[in-house]
Amino acid sequence: MKVLVLGAGVIGVSAAYELAGAGHEVAVLERQPGAGLETSFANAGEVSPGYSAPWAGPGVPLKAIKWLAMHHRPLVIRPNLDWSMIRWSLAMLRNCTAARYRINKTRMVRLAEYSRDVLRDLRDETGIAYDQRTQGTLQLFRTQKQLDGVTEDTAVLDAYRVPYEVLDPTGCIDAAVTSGQRYDMGPITFEQTPKLGVEESRDDGRSWQYLADIPVAEEDQRESDWRIRMEDEPHVVELKDGKLVAMIRADPRDHTQSFLRQTESTDGGKTWSVTHKTSIYGYPPHLIRLRNDWLLVVYGVRREPFGERACLSKDGGKTWDIDHEITLRTAFSSDLGYPSSVQLDDGSILTVYYQSAQPGDKTSLLSTHWKLNEK
Repeated sequence: MKVLVLGAGVIGVSAAYELAGAGHEVAVLERQPGAGLETSFANAGEVSPGYSAPWAGPGVPLKAIKWLAMHHRPLVIRPNLDWSMIRWSLAMLRNCTAARYRINKTRMVRLAEYSRDVLRDLRDETGIAYDQRTQGTLQLFRTQKQLDGVTEDTAVLDAYRVPYEVLDPTGCIDAAVTSGQRYDMGPITFEQTPKLGVEESRDDGRSWQYLADIPVAEEDQRESDWRIRMEDEPHVVELKDGKLVAMIRADPRDHTQSFLRQTESTDGGKTWSVTHKTSIYGYPPHLIRLRNDWLLVVYGVRREPFGERACLSKDGGKTWDIDHEITLRTAFSSDLGYPSSVQLDDGSILTVYYQSAQPGDKTSLLSTHWKLNEK
């Protein structure tokens, strides 16, 4: 079958993709120079099956009148004798009853659940990457009356086994700061014992709890002052699947062995693998997860040739592409390092560090603005 899809927004492109996959001959017609440049461009980009609800519902006509009177109104109606608009308005009013709302809500939740599952399959099939978060939606009610009015909505969620929680004010605050989970690791004196450990904060750093020890490889415990030399200045990053990858500065007496050490956790930081030596020479590390899910570590190299370097892992830290190590800036002495990177909105990377700009100059903060070749 030959199919013509009008519009290359999210719906149009998705429909064309599924139709083509089913063996149809598909063409997409779009008046803009690219895909997703009209309604999809300003879409919130949120897929929340449990939050799906029809606009038409009890009380909506009165709310609509109030909205139209607002300065920054969410609804705009331009009166005219458009019979299509009149028919739509009458249909909207007919559906603003409790019975019709319940029917339409049920249909929307069922469709939204299916859409979420299809999106998950599409993501697995194509490997597309985007800013995906699955922490849910927090819906706030200002009055007890509003809260009491959601019983029909939650009944629909129960019917389709959509998970949800009814929270008190304290629970709402806890849910809001869940995204503020932080990990801190490094040399810690805990119960009078120096160790390499991890602390966790679930309130954006306002309070911290000791979480776990990190076991250090036996070969790194041979020097008497190994706790100072082999447990210093770590950095940790969280992968999309929740795995934690940490890298640690190592500065043994034999400086030819100053390779970054690494450890991982797959249970939210409760347990960690024994630290192991990587192929990356330099320190201290700074890790970020890029939008394409690669890991980037930046570090200073304090042996000739001196400089600020970067290395990539395309498999979540299992291997590092040291054969294609990136030199961000060369330096004139070993007085350098402590780089830190951030990926900007356009995909480029800004790395800041300290070193001398010219021979004989005092050290200062410098930066490199650069882009990756992702081929």
